[in-house]
Amino acid sequence: MSTITLTDMVGASANLQIRNDSPLAKAKLNQLLSTSKSLIAEFGKPLDQTDIGTVSLGARLQTPSSLVDGVPDLTVNGGVNCEVTVRLAADKALFLPDSFAPAIPIVTGQGWIGFELDVNLGAGLSAAADGFGIAVQAATKVALSTYTLFESSGQGLPLLKDALASAVEDFSIAVTPDEIRRQRAGTVNVCDSSGSVCVTGSYGVPISLSPFASANLPFNFSLSVNPSATMKVSGSLTVSGDFLVRSYKVSENLVRIGVYKKKGSILAANLTANVGIDVDANGTAVLGALLNAVLPGVDVSKTGIPTDTAKALNDVIKDSLNRSIAIALNSTCSAATTDESAVVYEVELNQGDLKQTDSALQAALKGDWTLLGTLPNAKASRNIIVETKEGKQTLSINLLGFYNATTVNDYVAKCTILQDETGQLTIVDTSEASRISAVSAPYASDSQKLRLALAQDFITTASYAAVGSRLSLSLSVAQDYLDYSSNMSPQQLRDDVRLGTVLGLIPSGAFDADLSRNAPFPHARVSLSLRYVGAGAMSIFFSNVVSRTPRTQDELERVGRKVMTGLIDPTEPINATRISFLENDAAWSAMDEDGNTANFETLPGFGALSTNELASVTVDWVGIRWWSDAICRVAPGLAQTLQVLDEITATDPTSDPNFMKQRETLAAILGAVAKDTKAAFVNTWGPAVISALSSQKPAASLDIAWDSVNRHFERAAT
Repeated sequence: MSTITLTDMVGASANLQIRNDSPLAKAKLNQLLSTSKSLIAEFGKPLDQTDIGTVSLGARLQTPSSLVDGVPDLTVNGGVNCEVTVRLAADKALFLPDSFAPAIPIVTGQGWIGFELDVNLGAGLSAAADGFGIAVQAATKVALSTYTLFESSGQGLPLLKDALASAVEDFSIAVTPDEIRRQRAGTVNVCDSSGSVCVTGSYGVPISLSPFASANLPFNFSLSVNPSATMKVSGSLTVSGDFLVRSYKVSENLVRIGVYKKKGSILAANLTANVGIDVDANGTAVLGALLNAVLPGVDVSKTGIPTDTAKALNDVIKDSLNRSIAIALNSTCSAATTDESAVVYEVELNQGDLKQTDSALQAALKGDWTLLGTLPNAKASRNIIVETKEGKQTLSINLLGFYNATTVNDYVAKCTILQDETGQLTIVDTSEASRISAVSAPYASDSQKLRLALAQDFITTASYAAVGSRLSLSLSVAQDYLDYSSNMSPQQLRDDVRLGTVLGLIPSGAFDADLSRNAPFPHARVSLSLRYVGAGAMSIFFSNVVSRTPRTQDELERVGRKVMTGLIDPTEPINATRISFLENDAAWSAMDEDGNTANFETLPGFGALSTNELASVTVDWVGIRWWSDAICRVAPGLAQTLQVLDEITATDPTSDPNFMKQRETLAAILGAVAKDTKAAFVNTWGPAVISALSSQKPAASLDIAWDSVNRHFERAAT
């Protein structure tokens, strides 16, 4: 037996005896110095009658490198470098609750002792070391723990001294399949470190595609896209972050092994793809499977894109995929108050092919959890990578100016690709890139500029879709809303949920319990997609699509006021004033008749408003008035364009001079409207008010995710 001398702060000492073949005995642990004077004083009490909690200690090991084969320069710092933790029935569970993995409950007559040792992995980390369940880097600090279960045997639980000796003796590090098999039943090994987890396979990335037309360029009715594209990518997905790896030996032949994301930490993703991302020797694979999926007929080899540009664009696409996947992962696994399971399997060690089982465990210990998912004797409790791959997360791609290009190849040849912080991609003509680009990086878009550009181009595209319906072209018009924040305020998420309620996608009150919290929502992401086709686009402009009767100013303003009222939180003090004026016909008419915002404070009933209240009421009026004016200006020009189409007989309308002249007139109107787009239309009110006008409700898809909550709502076009 090996002897460990335990000394506390007041000079009391006691000896612990452990087996010579135990890992800490081999590492020659010979001394523990307690920072608590109560630990030794409690030694004579039964485990369940102690009041220890967690005690910090300093451990002295003469040969710490013997703890893990293949890590010759594993070291332990001096001073406080280990902990003893006692968990009893009052704690109810060994670890904080995690809804995605089975708990380890503690009932009356049970107790656990955990012994943790903090080590450093030096630069000589050997490839021979299988790993710790994650791929750790050299020169990394790792906390290694073993928790041992004690159960009453009729005479009560053992004394604290005896239980602590057994816990220190049971300390082990599961870095090989053999060590997992040798791990004693009723123990949990934990590794706490930063590192990465890898899963390989094929991924079908759904694409949310939004093609647009710019007002100041000619429209090409012959271009088309694949609106339901999926990009096929094969390769490996590596997820990096701060993790805990737990190996719980439930019984001699059953182990529950998993990776847990540490509470409050953030995950990063890196997709190493074999198809669709890499550039070939000539650089002609730029956009690869992406363009082939979304743009039928494209021939990248004929676009003449330089190799350097091709490589740069491929990097943008790859980075965008990584960001998009990372946001999805963090939304899927983002518990802020507990450690949350990311990948957890239960493995029957005595079932199936033992060699294949050990190979899968060995790969998992090195950080690649792919093979465990293929074992018939392994059952997944959770795999967030699979959840993300199989979920509704999409890659959003905007094609600005697409319908203005001469050909698809011409569009690709002149385009560049920009991405924003959410991973959203925008393909845009290089000459137009400054319209949305950020000043921080050459291939970055500014999120607010992008939202404005999409709002500006929506009305233009909807107008051309209406014209296309007359030519038997079914052009899909997209209106998207994307909101993401690593810490979203409760008010912002309430506003986003209210948008879903106004659109009829979310039942009233469905999120009340969730939204009652005051703390920020970690990794919150709200993604809305609306699609208008044919008569749905026509009804935006016409109250009667058949007769092409333009909507009146009064009708449009009433719809706009009603929708805006539904989006405003009535519990906010200033919003009560906004709602009262939105619902006040007399006050609204007075603003319409005057038309000069500088005079509004002199209007009847406005004098009692505070400066902030007057400003808010004025902003509401400006947004609604601009929008109603815009629709009223576009509708007659659109109706006249459709009338010209009714009268011509040419197969190609662009060969008719009357149509071309009328199209130029319509383009001028659209250009003037787009330049003056107001902020209200850019945010939640824009999608909501357009949907309210459509006689055929658009196809809609809404995803809301935060703090491991993922909710999906959708509706087919009606």
